[in-house]
Amino acid sequence: MAQITVSVNNRTYSIACDDGEEEHLRDLARYVDAQVMELVRNVGQISESRLLLMGALLIADQLAEADERAAELKAQLDAVTSARPPAAASAPADLQAVRGNGAADLVRVIETATRRIEALAARLERT
Repeated sequence: MAQITVSVNNRTYSIACDDGEEEHLRDLARYVDAQVMELVRNVGQISESRLLLMGALLIADQLAEADERAAELKAQLDAVTSARPPAAASAPADLQAVRGNGAADLVRVIETATRRIEALAARLERT
């Protein structure tokens, strides 16, 4: 287990973390420190516990907004993917017969983009 030192509001704290997580934890501490320092600029230097509570509430609000946006994007993605025609699997051959290889290539590009979007949505659900 690693031990690191971080600074928030010009105070240092020793924190234990899993090996390999040191830089990530330092990044998080820098983010918290930036939020707290912004509060100090706006409301002045108040008690340490009040600053940390207000900072935590600001970060929780940012997280809630990000979660809400991710849910909106997932709903939009679900609506788009559910509107896809059920016979999409046979579309490339049908389009190729009607319009030549250009249409089949376009369908492959769209299918690849769809897979990427679905993978992105799955990643957003996990976060």
